[in-house]
Amino acid sequence: MKAKGLKMAAAAAALAGLCVGVAEARNMVGYIKVEVPAGLSMMSVPFEPVGGGAFTLEAVLGNAPADTVLLLFTGSGYEVYNKDADAGWQDDNGDDAGNLTLPRGGGFWIWNVSGNPFNVVLRGQVPTQPISQNLETGLQIVSYGFPSAAPLSSYGPSNPEDGDMLMVFAGSTYTIYTYVDGEWVDDDGNPAGLVFEPGKAYWYWALTTDVMWGQSPNF
Repeated sequence: MKAKGLKMAAAAAALAGLCVGVAEARNMVGYIKVEVPAGLSMMSVPFEPVGGGAFTLEAVLGNAPADTVLLLFTGSGYEVYNKDADAGWQDDNGDDAGNLTLPRGGGFWIWNVSGNPFNVVLRGQVPTQPISQNLETGLQIVSYGFPSAAPLSSYGPSNPEDGDMLMVFAGSTYTIYTYVDGEWVDDDGNPAGLVFEPGKAYWYWALTTDVMWGQSPNF
């Protein structure tokens, strides 16, 4: 059992930027640290709880400063959640929102109004199974659902349409990549050099409902 656990730990250590251990021999677990800057940023959760499922808002952002805001895009607007200094995470009605689930492969906005960055440690079971979801026409938030860096050119959607766009938020502006003639390119028409970062999220503009956000681990 000890030897098997050591082999799994060694394999997991190949994940870029991921600190790894073993919880029971069959579960690879690890963590990454994500800095949440002041102001708006986009974030995701690339882990699963041990045993599967999805993490809750409180489990992911329980250490966020008071008055931090989380915004979930619904396709036409936002669900808004606020971190109260005393009551914790609440929805617009003041009801407890700590058990809100944050599934991997998606993403959300964080509005850090404290004026200072803070760190979030994301930890859990390292997922190994591919994920897939049909994207809706128009805008949605996506992420690479695994805790490692992965290039858009190899680990983006499995069947993008010409004209689809992926947008990276950079504090006040966007870097936009467009799918043209079988490849992702930047605004100058050069091949996209974007690498998905674990714990980050991105806007995706889909022209049809036929696009599959299908992804597999790169480790």
